[in-house]
Amino acid sequence: MLTRYRPELLLALGVFVFNVLFLGHVGVFNVDEAIYTEATREMIENGDLITPYYNYEYRWKKPPLTYWAMYLPERVFGPTAAGARLSSACQGALCALLLALFGRAVFGGLAGLWAGAVFGTCFHGYIMGRGAVTDMTLVFWLTGGWLGLFLADERRSPRWGIVAGACIGMAVLTKGPLAIILTGGTWLVYLLWQQRLKASIVETRFWWCLLAVVVVAAPWYIEIYRLHGMAFYNEFLGYHNYKRLTTTLEGHGGPIYTYLPMVFAGLAPWTGFALAGMARAWQQRRGESIEAHAGLWLLLWFALTMALFSLAKTKLLNYIAPLYPAGALLAGLYVAGLLNGQITPSRRAWWAMGIANVGTMLVLGIGLLTAPIWTAKLPVLHNELGIASMPMGPGPLVAGAVLLAGALLLLWWWRQGASRGLLCRLGGLGVASCLCMWLGFMPVLYHYSEGTLRVMALEAKRIAGPGGELASLNLHWPSLVLTTEQRVTYFMCDLTKPEDMDRVHRELRERFSQPKPVVMMVRKIREKDLLSDVPCHVWADRLGYKMVSNVPPPDGYQLPPSPWTERQFYQLKAAMPGS
Repeated sequence: MLTRYRPELLLALGVFVFNVLFLGHVGVFNVDEAIYTEATREMIENGDLITPYYNYEYRWKKPPLTYWAMYLPERVFGPTAAGARLSSACQGALCALLLALFGRAVFGGLAGLWAGAVFGTCFHGYIMGRGAVTDMTLVFWLTGGWLGLFLADERRSPRWGIVAGACIGMAVLTKGPLAIILTGGTWLVYLLWQQRLKASIVETRFWWCLLAVVVVAAPWYIEIYRLHGMAFYNEFLGYHNYKRLTTTLEGHGGPIYTYLPMVFAGLAPWTGFALAGMARAWQQRRGESIEAHAGLWLLLWFALTMALFSLAKTKLLNYIAPLYPAGALLAGLYVAGLLNGQITPSRRAWWAMGIANVGTMLVLGIGLLTAPIWTAKLPVLHNELGIASMPMGPGPLVAGAVLLAGALLLLWWWRQGASRGLLCRLGGLGVASCLCMWLGFMPVLYHYSEGTLRVMALEAKRIAGPGGELASLNLHWPSLVLTTEQRVTYFMCDLTKPEDMDRVHRELRERFSQPKPVVMMVRKIREKDLLSDVPCHVWADRLGYKMVSNVPPPDGYQLPPSPWTERQFYQLKAAMPGS
């Protein structure tokens, strides 16, 4: 039985190896990765699998499935970057397998294999496969729901409807009613387009699909209400669903076209084929073949997801993650058509696809090669980090050179026309590009955004001791909690409101006047005058962050160097007294 699906299984294995390669090279990033890693660690610590916690307080922002998926890897490997990201790496491989099997069943084995390869090697697919966040968990289960609904209708199969309902229920346990809106919206529009809504409901016994959603998702939602009443529902449904759609939260807004360049770059190096696959699906939308039906379904899946989040007021890169499997299947179908001789694009169309496929690599390569020039002019260096230049080491330059050379070489090969070798080289460019970005650029990002704060957190825990208090001022940086594995007191105020600043200033004076050690991290640009007259001593001042305490530092104290990689961080941690 398994030998029949050997190509698809080998593909999934290849995607898994690609995802776990250097998985823990850099530590988790704030804000989301650190929150999910710490929330899972607290779930392991307190043994409560029902109620999510973060910073030892209730966390009502998301349902629990992401924490459950991360639970076992973190329990085995600890709250490390690799342990936190392993569940996403596994689900990324399973999602590629799902696309390959669906492509095989509907379009043929070649289309399915290329669809899985596109998903596993495109930029955003790679990012999702190594992120300790909800993205890949949500994408995997939504993909199962979307594909199951299509097969249920196409095959008039209640069993596929039940499978789809179970997958949608798991997605509801990941991110709430959004899963029903996305999958149900595609299903409804598709059937109205085909003018067979009533027939499909009867033929597939659609009520069994709905029952499967309820059976899978309802137990936790009922139990969280029994334990905590409406607390979860008021915050999650009211704030994190309705308000994110209708208002701009936390400064994450943008024009309606915000996601277009993101998707263009996220599908690289397969962007041109995905766009061509969409155009072909639109041309065949009125066809009666299963390929035409599936193309229309995928096009609606992609377009409706893009439309919903483009219209939403709050915009984040991860919101559009669910549309990438549809883009991968459309790209895989087009690639298979090229190789089978079913599609023969014009010379102009062929070169347009080539530019679209490698254009992102060209831009990134040039950007990384010239990084020492343009980063020196960034206002953030002087205004926030307090430095004149940003040393990066050779990583970004090497990564930029590889990206640029690979893109130019691919364009040289492109003139030979479509072939299996050319497309394999394109996939190889995607793999090399992702690894170059991960190994060459991400350590720089980690060093300047996370490294200093994490080494400060290690020192803060040592200075405060078992009876002290850890705090932060106008700085919600979850890696403080994750690094120290202790509760952090957040002092937050609106710097535009004098009365709010006065309140926090009084609280700080009172807190720092206590005999017990208090260690606090603050971002300098958000400090203002809040620490004036507060009895504190500055222990460290680096890259825009300060560490202060009511305990004076010893003579000659220096903060340990900021790490660039996860290994360096743990080496620093092991070298500290008391570790």
